[in-house]
Amino acid sequence: MAQGVDVQIGRDRDDRYRYDRDTTVGVAPTARDVAGVIRSIDYSFMAALHRWGAVEDRQRLYPIFSTWRNWATETFLHAYCKVVRESGLWPDDDAANGVLRFFLLEEAIYEVEYEMSYRPEWLGVPPGGIAKDIGRPLKP
Repeated sequence: MAQGVDVQIGRDRDDRYRYDRDTTVGVAPTARDVAGVIRSIDYSFMAALHRWGAVEDRQRLYPIFSTWRNWATETFLHAYCKVVRESGLWPDDDAANGVLRFFLLEEAIYEVEYEMSYRPEWLGVPPGGIAKDIGRPLKP
């Protein structure tokens, strides 16, 4: 089990990583939900891209689909945080973004495990999301 100041990660009965709601405070529950939506947007991008047959078509469409994915992620994050910040569930600081990055990584680790077990042909999706999410700012 790994522990941090605001987050404690363990394994629950369905073998999925989770955070302990009793020891997690502040932005963590909200950040976990936001991370799930961001990863879902990434999966929809990859699913749309992989439905095109030829590699040449995928290479041609990648920049277009990537632009959509980035726009959808940024639009969602900005709108969500704008509304939730008023309730005090999403502070406007670097710590909140650090917690969000943590949960994005946690989601991607779960996805790797899932894809290895059930859809090995999709195993390339989670690492792509990790690289994308770590490499860009997530501030709304």
